[in-house]
Amino acid sequence: MKRVFLSFVVLAAILTAILLLNGCLTLEQTLRIQEDGSMLASYVYTYQEANEPVIKAALATASNAAKMDGTPVDFLDEAGIAKFCNDNGIELRQYRKSVKEGKSTVQIITLVRRNSPEKLFALGGFVQEDKALKLVLPEVNWPRDLCDKLIRLCPDFAISLTVVTPDKIKETNGKILRPDTAMWLFTPKEGLFAPAQELFVKW
Repeated sequence: MKRVFLSFVVLAAILTAILLLNGCLTLEQTLRIQEDGSMLASYVYTYQEANEPVIKAALATASNAAKMDGTPVDFLDEAGIAKFCNDNGIELRQYRKSVKEGKSTVQIITLVRRNSPEKLFALGGFVQEDKALKLVLPEVNWPRDLCDKLIRLCPDFAISLTVVTPDKIKETNGKILRPDTAMWLFTPKEGLFAPAQELFVKW
């Protein structure tokens, strides 16, 4: 579960950077499970362009702190993402970055094959079974003052996970948006700082 741990170390570093800059960030992750068991994973990061240098520095510090092998992953750079995907058996399908009115948006689309390592880079690792997907988020003891500052300085901060299944959903603890789509939303007020939890969907 190394990627899950790393993802939360990275998130903590980003939160610290956000508090220093008084800027906001949203992370959207979408997993589309295909009939053959492979997954198309899409990630969208939105943040203030002026904050990018500090966010990148925070990401590098977090990667080093987590004792990640090799060069720290730069999640906001195409070459960095391409290397991460290549090193982990993930195919990078698209990388697109745009800037509008001082706000940067990075969109990444990857293909995770059925026999690929069970690793993703956002919410972390996952366990895929026959017609079921499970993702465990570890407990993180966030300092209360950090939670309070984030809620006050960046009320729009949010992380979302959307899973699209190849058939109708039979059971999930996420919010069902469509018969084949479930979503989980994490904000400072609604679960971002919750204890360990398991996200699951069955179809």
